[in-house]
Amino acid sequence: MKPFVTSLTAANKELSRNYSVATTRIHDVIAELYDGLHDDDGNPRTDPEELYEMVRSVRQLINIEFDLVVSAAKEWNEIKWRLE
Repeated sequence: MKPFVTSLTAANKELSRNYSVATTRIHDVIAELYDGLHDDDGNPRTDPEELYEMVRSVRQLINIEFDLVVSAAKEWNEIKWRLE
């Protein structure tokens, strides 16, 4: 359970931390995608169905992180409203 935020400064730090977590995960997913687009010998994969599934999976993971960004911003706005 997250501690109750008692200042806008603390809320800003928490928001920034959430953004960092989400964007770091997005970066890691994209890096893994790039690696996966190549076989063990470093040759690019060319099977459209295989590539489609890889991209579909990456989209799902990235959308989860985008949702975290939006949720964190909404939570920040609720905290800001409570503190005013």
